Amino acid sequence: FYGLESNLETLDLGSNRLSYLNGSISKLKRLRALNLSNNYLINLNLIHSDIELFEKLTLFHIDNNFNLILNQTLNFPDMTNINLRNTSCNLVEKINVFSMTKLQFIDLSHNLFCENVINRLKFDHLTSLQEIHLVNTNLNLRLKLRNNTKISLIDLSDN
Repeated sequence: FYGLESNLETLDLGSNRLSYLNGSISKLKRLRALNLSNNYLINLNLIHSDIELFEKLTLFHIDNNFNLILNQTLNFPDMTNINLRNTSCNLVEKINVFSMTKLQFIDLSHNLFCENVINRLKFDHLTSLQEIHLVNTNLNLRLKLRNNTKISLIDLSDN
């Protein structure tokens, strides 16, 4: 991404059969939207500059990367849209939903074996949340949404 370091805000690397990311993404200082969906990512060993970049994202799609392992917990204070559909339980666990106070959209669907992780999530502090997708997650979930007056869609189908 040479020459785009100071301008690129959106990067779509979806469906590219990627198994790892090299350090070139950490140089994209203005990146706010990243799509890594439908790849073969196995491990995101993020260095410090990568973590700083990831934590500035407002949109992050990494769905359909079922074998992905994340070694660090990530906080996303500016995140508005996150898609963790059909990912690993490790990834769902390492993404700190509690830090996402601006979150409007979350999809944790098709994470069948993550019910213990997802059941621990509490959404009532996410006052900007508008959509929750928990399709086919095998949950016995009690959603606490007292403070969430903006929610317009909750999808709990196929549970």
